[in-house]
Amino acid sequence: GGLLRRSTLYGFETLSKRGDPHPAAEIPRGTGAVFVYVSLGRVMLVDQHGTMELRAGHYGVTKAPVSFQLADATRMVAIHSEPFTPLRSFGGPIEAKGRLRYVDGCSDTLLLPPPKLADPCLNLLHFPPGIRQTAHTHPSVRCGLVASGEGYCLDGGSRQLQLQPGTVWVIPKGVQHSFHTTWKELKVIAYHPETDWGPMDENHPMLNRTLVDGSKIDNRLAAHMRADVLQTEQSFIEKWQHRQMEGTFGLAIVQPQSQLEVLTVVA
Repeated sequence: GGLLRRSTLYGFETLSKRGDPHPAAEIPRGTGAVFVYVSLGRVMLVDQHGTMELRAGHYGVTKAPVSFQLADATRMVAIHSEPFTPLRSFGGPIEAKGRLRYVDGCSDTLLLPPPKLADPCLNLLHFPPGIRQTAHTHPSVRCGLVASGEGYCLDGGSRQLQLQPGTVWVIPKGVQHSFHTTWKELKVIAYHPETDWGPMDENHPMLNRTLVDGSKIDNRLAAHMRADVLQTEQSFIEKWQHRQMEGTFGLAIVQPQSQLEVLTVVA
């Protein structure tokens, strides 16, 4: 049981030499959210609120449906996440390195944090030159795009995936992997379909710093339960737990003008 969240990864570009460029693209699904990152060029994003220009290094999330107009020499990635009601947000360009310590000398920035516990998020991972990352796994899929730099990723079977700017990648649940760099740094945009961290009704900054007689107020009392809050799909998740559908594929590259779909259960 639980909430079934569908994540669909898209790669769009006007650089491919294999065929005609595709300057117009869309994600027509009427519900859910669309996460975007532009690695090269310029994109005009159109959603229900209007038009937003995104340039290289810019990122965002908004409600579906969404359409895109890609300028010449442009590359971008988009992830449709459903069900999920996002806080419409745009930012960028990304910074030179992450703001949070990760592992093995790498750093991370939470570009688009989860509005509530168990919601999706978008991250920037920075790998300095000379990184040999500890082999590890994740409890759900990871996917995204190489923003800049060079490196490679090893899966559990020692298969090596070369990483270069514009590489759109997918690492399924439970696949052992590690990122490596040589003499160049590497910046990677990574989408997570769920999180084990985020605000909750009983744990968020506004509440935690509201004190009565020097102690945090308890908003679980009946007098505080009448709050008229926005109800979204994630409002009905009282605890986080996920179970992703089993897959038989390992590390994968999604080709331009293509898509890959993954399901995650958030209970």
